[in-house]
Amino acid sequence: MSRTVKLNPLTVLLAILIAAEVAGILGALLVIPVTGVIQVVLGDLWAHRKGRPLRSAMSADNSPENADGSGDPG
Repeated sequence: MSRTVKLNPLTVLLAILIAAEVAGILGALLVIPVTGVIQVVLGDLWAHRKGRPLRSAMSADNSPENADGSGDPG
């Protein structure tokens, strides 16, 4: 799972152990996606603080400004 969400294996292990202790099995199952979200948010905040633009889920080609609204794929 750590390769899929690009988390350090030690971070995954510690997160699962802590979440299992605090919230049981459900916490252990939900902690990996939550940890991934936290990593992305903190990474974006760190990049913003260093003056780099934030990452965007939309590329320039897929942005709403470039859509012609015709519904045709090409």
